[in-house]
Amino acid sequence: MGCKLTPILKTESVEFEDIRGKTVAVDGTNFLVRYISKISHIDKNLRKNQKEPISHLIGIFYFTINLMERKLRPIYVFDGMPMEEKRKVPTYHNMKLLYLWKKYHDSIQDGNYNSRALNDYAFLFDKAIVECIEFLKFMGLPAVRAPSEGEAQACRIVREKYAFGVVSYDYDVLLFGSKNMIKDLDFENDTLTLIKLKDNLTHLGITYKQLVDIALLIGTDLNKGGVKGIGPKKALKLIKKYNDLETINEEFIPLEFDFTILRSKFLNPPSFNFGPHFRYPNFHILKGFLNGKFSQKRIERGLERLKKAFDYFKMRQQTMDNYFR
Repeated sequence: MGCKLTPILKTESVEFEDIRGKTVAVDGTNFLVRYISKISHIDKNLRKNQKEPISHLIGIFYFTINLMERKLRPIYVFDGMPMEEKRKVPTYHNMKLLYLWKKYHDSIQDGNYNSRALNDYAFLFDKAIVECIEFLKFMGLPAVRAPSEGEAQACRIVREKYAFGVVSYDYDVLLFGSKNMIKDLDFENDTLTLIKLKDNLTHLGITYKQLVDIALLIGTDLNKGGVKGIGPKKALKLIKKYNDLETINEEFIPLEFDFTILRSKFLNPPSFNFGPHFRYPNFHILKGFLNGKFSQKRIERGLERLKKAFDYFKMRQQTMDNYFR
């Protein structure tokens, strides 16, 4: 999803070695969509005993290991409540989720793991986020659910200098103000695509605010479709000619969306201060969590890779008391 800015952006193909040792904020929801979508039928990719999907845990586990083996420390951020413009029936949606969570917990207490709640995509997605945050904390990694858009929270983490950039496939990362966007991670060839916000603004001859205006003309998740007939290159020309959406609205074409409010959603999105803390994994707890989800051979191999990856950052094993505290 997000905004289609590709035709006007300048990108760099770099090696992981070029950003070695950096901390990165990961748009967890963006990647979770990819892992959840692999469950084409609910009967596939399930646990043998509990009959629950595990593709998201497998995906997050190995994605994290691959990042850390390349000397990058991830901070995961997941979506919270979507912005009003992205919610169609918020009250009904929330009531339904609460109902499904109750049905799910009741089914566990009854020993019946074939809960119909797992057939609902919204519930499945919400449950996956909850599980991933718990899983990542067992791995010793910071993980947080944003008050609203995960990309916005991730960008704040970057702005407050806790991270170098945001790992995502969604260009909203740039619209929310991350100075660096990281995408197209190729673990086989050890390369990635790096997009620098400041370099692109200089290259295009525009300001950050004007980039947001360009995106609104093209169309974002908050105003689907944008203005008919206006693509990235035409939007860029219009903004460079008229300077902002106010002038375009007055002198070129009346805009059918409230650009002032939508612009503010990108410039000042809901977020909170989050000081991430890394811990060395407690492998005893982590192994217990993975037990029954993966094969023993797969667990041992994965945990060994994770241990070697963490050793680079010279972190020490914590006591059980410190871990739970």
